[in-house]
Amino acid sequence: MKVGRRRFLYVLAGAAMAAGGCSMYEPHLVEDRELSIPLGFGVTLLHLSDPHIRQGSLYDEAIGAAAEASERADVTVVTGDFYDEGTPDLNVVKEWAAKLRGTKLGVFGNHEHWASGRLPIEKGRRALEEAGVRVLMNESVVVRGVRVGGLDWYYDRDDLGSAYLSQIGEVDVLLSHTPDVIGLRPQAKLILAGHTHGGQLSLPFVGPLWAPSRYGARYAGGLFDVGGRYMYVSRGMGEVIPIRFNCRREVTLLDL
Repeated sequence: MKVGRRRFLYVLAGAAMAAGGCSMYEPHLVEDRELSIPLGFGVTLLHLSDPHIRQGSLYDEAIGAAAEASERADVTVVTGDFYDEGTPDLNVVKEWAAKLRGTKLGVFGNHEHWASGRLPIEKGRRALEEAGVRVLMNESVVVRGVRVGGLDWYYDRDDLGSAYLSQIGEVDVLLSHTPDVIGLRPQAKLILAGHTHGGQLSLPFVGPLWAPSRYGARYAGGLFDVGGRYMYVSRGMGEVIPIRFNCRREVTLLDL
C-alpha cells in the first residue's frame, strides 16, 4: 500500500464518517461467501486473500471465520499478503496458518517482498510451510486432480510476469496476488487474486472509486468472465489501514 492510496483512504474515510458511515467499525465484520463456478472439477476451494496478519481483536474475527470455513473446503488457497511490514514476527503468521485445515496453498504478494528486509522471503516461506502451507513460487502442483499454479509478485513488470507465467505453463487454477495478471493472458481456466481489498471504501449505487490496479476499480472485487477466463478477486480479510465502508472483509468458498 503506497502513500497515494493511504491519502485516498483517509480522505474518503473522513467523508464516510461525516455522512454517518461505519468505516471504522466495518473491518470487524466478515462476510462468509459461497458461489459456484461451472468448471466441472468437483472440488470446493476456500479462497482467502490479504490476511495482513498482526495481533489484536480486529484480526480475531477474520482468523476465526477462515479457520471455520477451511473445514468445509477440500483445498484452501491464499492469494498473497499473508503478512506485512507491521507484522511483529513470523510466529503469529505461523500460528494463524496452522489453524487452517486440510490442503493449503498460497503465493506471496507485494507486502511480503516489501517486508523482506526484516522478514526475509525464504524465512517467511519456511514458516508457512512448517504450518502446512505450500507457497508456490512460479510453479504448479496437482491437488485433487486440479493443476494449481502460483505466480510470485512481479513488481508490476509485465516482462517479469510473462517470464514467470512461462515457467508455470498451462494450469486449471492460477493464484496471483494482483488481478492485473489478466492483461498477460495466462493459460488458466480460473484466476484467483486479491490485492485490491475491494477498494475498501465503496459508495452505495456507485461502487468502489479506486483500487490499486492499472484497471482502476474495474476488477476491485467479485467474479468476472474475461475473454473466456474466469477471474475471482477477493475483497480480502485484512488491510494495512483498518478502514472499510460498504466493503466487508470476506472468506469465500468456491464450488468448482
